[in-house]
Amino acid sequence: MNIVALSNRLASKVPHWHELEKLSKEDKIEVIALLSMSMANAEEIKTPADRTKEMVERCCGSWVGEQSAEDIIANINESKMSKSEPVKFG
Repeated sequence: MNIVALSNRLASKVPHWHELEKLSKEDKIEVIALLSMSMANAEEIKTPADRTKEMVERCCGSWVGEQSAEDIIANINESKMSKSEPVKFG
């Protein structure tokens, strides 16, 4: 989308868009900062512990699927290029 099309689209959504376009770069940055702060205040602010817990749940969860771990290991061993005996742990 080019800048003219974007400007026209925003003009229909933001009543004072054309006045905002006339602002200096510094004033635009200040408006962006104020809008960003208003959004941050509107959302739930998460603590680092909450973010860590969320990341662990999202990235380190248990396997969900039809195959068992043993079936997956068997498939991997069957598809190996080398037909040597797989190493057994434990």
